[in-house]
Amino acid sequence: MDDIQAMLTDSVERAFSTEITPALIDATEQGNWPHALWSLIESQGLDTALDSEDSGGLELDWDSVFPLSFLAGKYAAPIPLPETLIGSWLLRQAGCARPAGPLTIAQLDTTQCRPLKGQHYQITGEIPEIPWAQWVDHIVLSADIEEQPHIALIETAQLPLTQSQNIARESRSSSSLREPLTVEMLPLRDAPKQAVTYLGAMNRSAQMAGAAARVLEFSVRYASERSQFGRPLNRFQVIQQYLAVLASESAALNVAARNAFFQFEKQPYMSTAAAKIRCSRAAGEISSLGHAIHGAIGFTYEHQMQYYTRRLWAWRSEFGNHRWWAEKLGQATVAQPAEQWWAHVTAQDLAL
Repeated sequence: MDDIQAMLTDSVERAFSTEITPALIDATEQGNWPHALWSLIESQGLDTALDSEDSGGLELDWDSVFPLSFLAGKYAAPIPLPETLIGSWLLRQAGCARPAGPLTIAQLDTTQCRPLKGQHYQITGEIPEIPWAQWVDHIVLSADIEEQPHIALIETAQLPLTQSQNIARESRSSSSLREPLTVEMLPLRDAPKQAVTYLGAMNRSAQMAGAAARVLEFSVRYASERSQFGRPLNRFQVIQQYLAVLASESAALNVAARNAFFQFEKQPYMSTAAAKIRCSRAAGEISSLGHAIHGAIGFTYEHQMQYYTRRLWAWRSEFGNHRWWAEKLGQATVAQPAEQWWAHVTAQDLAL
């Protein structure tokens, strides 16, 4: 961890541990936007961490801001901080000014974009599961046009939205564009294809790593405080085994997600796929072990465990589940020429 990461970790963890309470998370799940929490994010400049210095940002890279997404997961932050970071970075790559306030993101299929004149396109069709669209004014849409990633910045009011929630009871919205919407699509200077899908998967991996760390923290504490048959739970061999597996999985998720952020500038495809596969596959086991240690109390609203396991269950499927990413990774791997297969797989980032 470098100095910037250490500074971000210290300041953000201190703020989140104080401001993000069970009452705040419950209120957000009931449909109330946490104005004070987002104001705190803006006052500390965390939402502009990836913006250019010329526009008032910190101009950090993805490796440096890993703690922001990790801690957003660790504290179940009920705000679109990762989505805002992604949207800001994409706008910076397109040379487009970022509007004030939180942002959200969505990936379009190429078939949804019909060219008009110049950089203008008509978009149609379904846009499912847009994170936090209920609470933001702008959406950054990503689409690959003629093999090059593009984005469009639109106002949320331009889309007909159907409100819903994911398993974690986070705000999600879907849009069905029966009438074409005309947008300006801007090319990205330096971004992977399916930019929102890759960046979304990378950030969800970091959030799952943070949630896994929180499940481990709660489990270690509960097993030391709760006694059964006259001795603490952590004295039982089976509980010790559960805790050992939880600790191993939590560490593995941290490494996989952190590596994706570190490698994103050079190898976004394989590192992101590997992180999302590893984190999504482990989410179920981590949740199961955490609840096995806690028993029935872990499922109740009176205990905080359920905030994190519900998010693990939800995030593992967003921006591609582990099967989807494993298939993409497998197809790219077997497509390499047989005589140079090992060199291709180990020495370069395969375009998935």
